[in-house]
Amino acid sequence: MARTLKRLFSFLLVLLLASAICIRPVCAEEVTGPEAFQGMNWELVMLDPLLASAGNVQSVCATEYYIIMIENTADDATQPDTVSAYYRYPYDENGNAVDQYSLAKRVTMEDWEHGNGMTYNPNTHKIYVALYTSTHGDDEGCLYVMNPDTLTYESTVHVVDGYNILGIEYLADRDQYLIQGNADGGYNFAILDNQFNLVEDLGPADLSPGTNSQDMYVIGDYIINSPLTVNLGIGSYVNVYSMSANTLLVSDQVNLDGISYTGFEPESFTEVAPGVLLMAATIIIDDIRYAAFFTTTLSCYFSVNGVAEDASLSLCYTDGTPVEDPTHILRGTSLLLKDASTDENRQLYIDGALTTLSENGLYDALTDIQSDHTISTGVADTTGDSIDLTEENASWNGSPSDTDEDSALSEEKSGGLPAPLIVIFVVAAFAAFWIWNMRRIRIERERKRRRARKRREELRRRMQELDDFED
Repeated sequence: MARTLKRLFSFLLVLLLASAICIRPVCAEEVTGPEAFQGMNWELVMLDPLLASAGNVQSVCATEYYIIMIENTADDATQPDTVSAYYRYPYDENGNAVDQYSLAKRVTMEDWEHGNGMTYNPNTHKIYVALYTSTHGDDEGCLYVMNPDTLTYESTVHVVDGYNILGIEYLADRDQYLIQGNADGGYNFAILDNQFNLVEDLGPADLSPGTNSQDMYVIGDYIINSPLTVNLGIGSYVNVYSMSANTLLVSDQVNLDGISYTGFEPESFTEVAPGVLLMAATIIIDDIRYAAFFTTTLSCYFSVNGVAEDASLSLCYTDGTPVEDPTHILRGTSLLLKDASTDENRQLYIDGALTTLSENGLYDALTDIQSDHTISTGVADTTGDSIDLTEENASWNGSPSDTDEDSALSEEKSGGLPAPLIVIFVVAAFAAFWIWNMRRIRIERERKRRRARKRREELRRRMQELDDFED
């Protein structure tokens, strides 16, 4: 009993930390324009030998902590493919230090058809695989559903008749999907709702300079994929389309400076950090086939939120030029923050961390911006503790003597349920699931024990019958 309670406490603690992470605002970077995809510099970050002698990387997607990749063994329904998970960050889901992009787990169990495309939906906690081929006979126009934890097959979803699906991407801001298919001998983009029903056919897609298309990824209005140019002798390319206009905007040749290889094929893309694009590819070096990850950092705009709502706050560049639009701050920019308020008890927070005033009256903590930031304000109470009254930090940081009126103001500014209650709700839900799952495991173990006892009794009975027969 004590061991069970200890495990439950550890489990709840992990959930509490995870819940605190989950309620943070999601960064929504904005690519500066099509020019951000021209002349991209790709850095090799991972090289892993493929398992099959003729294996190929086919698709990749990113979950909360992992980069999931399918290695296609062959277009043969009798040969299982390999699904591998690599660490997305230099730490795992429990906060333990790991080598970023190193292998975390691997499963070779099922055939994923060609496995040409893949995307992850955090709302359903499922991975959806675009098959491309239909060697199983009844898979045309279908998707396979993968469990992101076990990397195994769960179910099949039929989407469309008449053509196969080459690529798929979940559009989080719309709660929809973008797919690419080979309809009517050509190739098209189409929008599906969250139940995989057709919403809009965007029409034909230009594959120039290739003859086919690999998996895709979407950032804002931009669709990124790689046209198939193998054996054309023209090198490899990354194509960028406008989703709203269904127009090819950029076709950029991939240059891998300093890497000597005899074969290279880009296959799929995902995002591992705001505006940091990862390309998964098959590369042949010294006659060995590898899965390779390359990354490139795109030119993006980020937001500094909370300044426009407070007239006493202002931003300027390091040369003193005022910032006119704090929602469009170019990646890598450094800013100064000034507070003109005369309130001696007022305190400023950057992303929830208390910021101290420098001697020149400016806050200079916004350096080399690589993500969205939030400026918030609070007041210091008489005990020296701070009372944070911001939307992002709607809970008390002060002493138990804070008044009910101030507490009500804090909750009103939060725009809804305070963050601690959200955390408690999430923890309670997961705790209930954990208890249910432990009970299910115990029942399953008891069922297996009963079956084992029954098999042993049946074996003893048969052996006794055999002994009686011999006698």
